[in-house]
Amino acid sequence: MAVSPTGGGGVKIDDIVRSSVQVTDNTYHAFKAEPAAGYIFSHWSGDLAGSENPQTILVTCDKYITAHFEASQTTYEYYIPYYRAEDPSSAADGFYSSLALRNSSAGSAATVTVAAYESDGTAVPLAAEFTDFSISPSGQWARVLPQIDVEGWVLVTSTAPLTGLAWVGTLDESWPRLMADVSLIGELNSALIVPHVAQTISGCYTDGGWSTKVNICNPHATTTTVTLAYYTTSGANPHATTFSIPANGSVSYNLDSLLPTTQCFYDGSMAISATQAVAAFALYYDVDKVPGADGTCYAGISAVGLQ
Repeated sequence: MAVSPTGGGGVKIDDIVRSSVQVTDNTYHAFKAEPAAGYIFSHWSGDLAGSENPQTILVTCDKYITAHFEASQTTYEYYIPYYRAEDPSSAADGFYSSLALRNSSAGSAATVTVAAYESDGTAVPLAAEFTDFSISPSGQWARVLPQIDVEGWVLVTSTAPLTGLAWVGTLDESWPRLMADVSLIGELNSALIVPHVAQTISGCYTDGGWSTKVNICNPHATTTTVTLAYYTTSGANPHATTFSIPANGSVSYNLDSLLPTTQCFYDGSMAISATQAVAAFALYYDVDKVPGADGTCYAGISAVGLQ
């Protein structure tokens, strides 16, 4: 038996850690890779193949087996491309954002830090409770994010994988103005697609029109250049624009700045291409408001990687 790299772990043969063993021919034996702290098992090579662990094989002759390990990921990063809040002392009916996280690991606690940034990249001051807090195995944590005047994005880092979401509401109790939950995005991409556009602000419907706002965050220490392109259902690309997002900044781009306001865009898609990998979320909102109600309806989807 061999392991790679040295110190990456060991191998149990029939439930005992050892580097070799003499056995009787034509007998079955179990091989189980045991990673050391900071490593995960990758695959077998030699006379044992694949990544299944453990494996039981029939030994008929000398076997030469290597267990391969690799350094485990110690930090997980997740992105919320849209965070909006307003100070209730200056905007009684303003916005607030909340965040809920669940530890996906059933075996270990997660140490988590939440950071928030304004659109210009300025860090949002957060209380100590948002830094290095612990979520128990399979446990959950939820908080309202600081209610200050801000429109930006949120970064979540964790020592264990998480699932979760954010949501945005208003402090106006006379009508629930809500948007769809913004799921945690765990992977950045330099080519993204918003698969649907609803831009009907020119009065296409008698009972209200819709507009689309594309929210993109740049979690890098340098400026990112982004091109936003609208595609029709037939694949034509009549409208596009390019802009920059500052380091650690974000953009909330309303499509009425790109698409003609004299036309109704019931469908189509948006392609996002960036010089650095980004995360994005599309927000749809009823600009004419719900008939007979003093409020605005929201819905949204995360942009997906171009396949």
